[in-house]
Amino acid sequence: MNNDNRIPGIPTYYRGVQYRSRLEAKWAAFFDEIGWWHTYEPFDARGYIPDFMIQGDRPFLIEVKPAVTTKDYQVTMEYIVPKVVGLWQHDLLVVGLSPLPGLGDEFIGNTHPPVGLLGEHWPEGDGWDVDTGRWFHCLKCETPGLIHPS
Repeated sequence: MNNDNRIPGIPTYYRGVQYRSRLEAKWAAFFDEIGWWHTYEPFDARGYIPDFMIQGDRPFLIEVKPAVTTKDYQVTMEYIVPKVVGLWQHDLLVVGLSPLPGLGDEFIGNTHPPVGLLGEHWPEGDGWDVDTGRWFHCLKCETPGLIHPS
């Protein structure tokens, strides 16, 4: 992942927490809206600090990036997985510019455009399957969920 072309985030306060960017604060507000109990920057994993950990019976990490294409999500996931191997035994989710669909050109006309990429952890395997599905927001029924590729 090349950080040379990154635009620095604008620090933003939301509910008493200072987030590194407006985008992270927007996602925190979205998690609150849908009832996900979350922790911001929960731990350091070999120099990588996950943006969020969603707590519950099946906790998972979330990384927030200004992603709009499948490739954007994949590049981020490829960066994260080696950092958390041996430290995190649960799923990973990379989310993009918005929890709402329709931001990338490749998704025009698609009823399930992705707003994230899920990396499922398989305890019996050798790590994560990052091609298992795309996090989406359905344009027809207006609900979020997971769609598996055919």
